[in-house]
Formats: sequence, C-alpha cells, structure tokens
Amino acid sequence: MRYLEQPILVRHVLTHTSEGVPGESYSYNGNIFSDLTWVLEDVTRVAYPRLLQERVFDPLGMDRSVPGHTRPGSTELVELTRAWAPEGEEYQPIGYQMAYALGWFVETIAGRKVCWHYGWLPPAVSALYVKVPKARVTFLLLANNDGLSRGFAWTASGVRASPFAQAFLDALELAGK
Repeated sequence: MRYLEQPILVRHVLTHTSEGVPGESYSYNGNIFSDLTWVLEDVTRVAYPRLLQERVFDPLGMDRSVPGHTRPGSTELVELTRAWAPEGEEYQPIGYQMAYALGWFVETIAGRKVCWHYGWLPPAVSALYVKVPKARVTFLLLANNDGLSRGFAWTASGVRASPFAQAFLDALELAGK
C-alpha cells in the first residue's frame, strides 16, 4: 500500500532511491527488492521462480542457473563465483560517496575494480560477496548467523570495513594501503 501514496519506478528500487521522495536520495534497503517479485508476479500471473526459469534461464540456455540458491530437488549450492562485473552505468547516489551498479557496490582499490555486496538478516544469516573481475577471482562467505556483516561501517568505509574482505584483498595485494 505504501506505493499508492507515492508511486515509485523500478529504477528507484534498483538504485535504492525509493525510500523518501523517489529519486532524490540514496537509502539502502535490500528488502525492497523483494517487492519487485510481487510486481512481476502480478503483471505476468506466473510465480517468480517459474518466471525466471521460463523467461530468462531457458531462452538464454542458462542450464547451470536456477531460481534460488540450490538446484531443484537437492541441497547443492549453485555456482555463484563466475567472473562477472557490472557493465555500463554506475550510479553515484546523491548523498552517498560510493558508486552503486544496480545491485553491486563498486570501488576502485589499488587500480582495480572491486564489486561487492553483503547480506545481513539478524540474527539468522549473513553473507559477503567480493569480486575482482580483472583478476578473475571471487570471495564468497555465507554464514548461518549475522557475524559476517554485523557492526561494520559499510557505507562509510566500503568493503574494507570487513576484516574478512580485508584479508582477501591483502592476499591479492589489493588492500589499498
């Protein structure tokens, strides 16, 4: 119902500018992405996992992709570490010092693009996903508690706020010291 009072665009959700006056300022809210599934399901009248499979994965021949974190009928985690980087526009939100590429935080550290994101749902789970595309390396941590992301100054310090990410960057000699 909140969208009836002040309509927002999908782009506002993707750039995290939907929380106040749409399009005016950045305010991260990872939970708002789930609202887009309702939009897609309402428009298509198809359940979101099926929609992904039928309209994205199958037509593109993405036979190693699944709509979720596990392969259907198993507990095997899908491969999340392919070398990939956001291409094209990076968005510099008003009032925010770090580039954001429609789902990825983007920093240049020691001359290399580092793309990253974190997840935090206290007290249940947390995650950290760091990619250095030119080096073709990825660092992925998943936890069944909130310890990977709790208490870090992500928006002030970027990915180096995490001691886990810092150790990974140090190993690549990308600590940006």
